[in-house]
Amino acid sequence: MRSRTTFWFVLALLGMLWTGLAVADPGSAPSLPIPLASQLPLDEAEAAALDIQQASGATLQQVQQIQKLMQNPKFQMMARELTTPEMLQNSKTLIQHPARKAVITAEILWLIAMILLRAWYSSKRTHWLLALWNRTWLGATYLAVAMFLIPGFFFGPVYSRVVLSMVHVFWKSFS
Repeated sequence: MRSRTTFWFVLALLGMLWTGLAVADPGSAPSLPIPLASQLPLDEAEAAALDIQQASGATLQQVQQIQKLMQNPKFQMMARELTTPEMLQNSKTLIQHPARKAVITAEILWLIAMILLRAWYSSKRTHWLLALWNRTWLGATYLAVAMFLIPGFFFGPVYSRVVLSMVHVFWKSFS
């Protein structure tokens, strides 16, 4: 047991060190001179040119995919509807709302309560059909409360306006 704990501790320590090094300040690393293609031997120059060509090809394909998506009429309609000034203002209000931490806390408590309730119901029901029914209605209840009631209670009508406009846009785009 002790070796397993030591392993996870060392792994966590290495992870913290790696993320600390990965988030270093720009310019803090020593700058290494990058050799020009004419300074490289022929094999290395060809390899460098091939790497650059492959990277630019992948980027070009991604740009073409994004352009193709932006030409889609449904995407254009969704972007137009979701970027109205009212929608942007409501979204900004939600993002900067002071009750965000309370919503997260309530969501976590609701999740724990549902886990306990599902465990209790599954211990009482032995028939497979009743177990399936309990999982279904408890899952639907969890989603409804977590997606609509808890945020709606804390954020108020701003949340319902954002959700209803998003539902309207997605309904219109898929029908």
